[in-house]
Amino acid sequence: MSKSALYEEKRRPRIASPFGYSFLLVVVLILTFLLFAVLSLSSSLRDYKYSKRAADKMSAYYEACNKANDVLAEIDAILEESENKEMALQEISGFPEVKDAADTISFCVPETDTQELRVKLSITEETDGETGKMLEWSILEWKETATDVRQEETRLPLMERQK
Repeated sequence: MSKSALYEEKRRPRIASPFGYSFLLVVVLILTFLLFAVLSLSSSLRDYKYSKRAADKMSAYYEACNKANDVLAEIDAILEESENKEMALQEISGFPEVKDAADTISFCVPETDTQELRVKLSITEETDGETGKMLEWSILEWKETATDVRQEETRLPLMERQK
């Protein structure tokens, strides 16, 4: 380098920072850590809300299963006591939960505002050598169904054919 270049370099004013570069680095690091803390907190709150909804849904399902098992126990007691199938079906059709009592019995147990547990049973007459005729039931269907019926949405006329 020549002397004039060195002289020009010395003459240029340097920008003096009253804070210092290390202080600015610390501020940037603190802001970065704060950003990650906020993102972590929002993620954990979202996970908590999701797990709370899942736990509420599972507990509602188990309560509905318990109620359905209570109804099944009552139906089983009626089938054991009754002499023929028609009398048993007549008595079972008086239950408030039972919707249909023919060869298959179906009943619904409300689970939430928008879902219910639907159970469908089949009643059969079995012949036992010792006791004679015996009524038995078997589960045909045990599933959750939606109670709210959604209306089909109409199509938007985005692109209509010109005739």
